[in-house]
Amino acid sequence: MYINRLISRLQGIGGALSGALIGMLSIIIFFELGVLSACSGFILAISTYYGYALFAREQSKMGISFCLLLNLVTPIPAILLLHSFSRSGMDVMILKMMGIYCFAILGSVAARAKSIASLN
Repeated sequence: MYINRLISRLQGIGGALSGALIGMLSIIIFFELGVLSACSGFILAISTYYGYALFAREQSKMGISFCLLLNLVTPIPAILLLHSFSRSGMDVMILKMMGIYCFAILGSVAARAKSIASLN
């Protein structure tokens, strides 16, 4: 029983990481296209939560917390990578990162509310 739950959570973490990778790619693609890159924060949040739910087959509070942590950490390497290849200043990067975080938080709240509702 404990082993099955542990394996399920590890699979969920793998799914959340793959969802975070999709979100990071959306940050990079939207930023390079010059469109509203803040929407990629929403894509990051939704893909992380659904990646966890798809692979774990059961939701847990630990998994929801891990997804929230990934939503906060994932934009940082994407923005740093973009800054190293971009010609725009750091102030523009910080403004775009704030937009990404705002949408990531909105997506996290939406996905977390659905996840918590399914836990009860």
